[in-house]
Amino acid sequence: MLLVIMLQALVPILAFFGTPPVRFGFQMFAGYETHDSLVVRDSQGDEISVGGEFWSPSLRPELDWSERYPAHACSHVPGAHDVVVSQYGTGQEVLPCP
Repeated sequence: MLLVIMLQALVPILAFFGTPPVRFGFQMFAGYETHDSLVVRDSQGDEISVGGEFWSPSLRPELDWSERYPAHACSHVPGAHDVVVSQYGTGQEVLPCP
């Protein structure tokens, strides 16, 4: 029981000393500047406009967008060739449609 209580305090304290934002830290998204984006492109490399509501009411920054959003876009956007995912901490990925 004491070990559990110590872990509950130790994990955030250790994360506090990392460079913000640190996952599981007190400042998890403090100073977070969003440059995140999801872009659907056609076979010519041109952006296909899909609107923000297509993705989600709120793109949560702690989730890995490359897991589900590209597959959703490829199956629901006519002419989609690939999806460019730019997310904090992971950089930019170009994920081709199957």
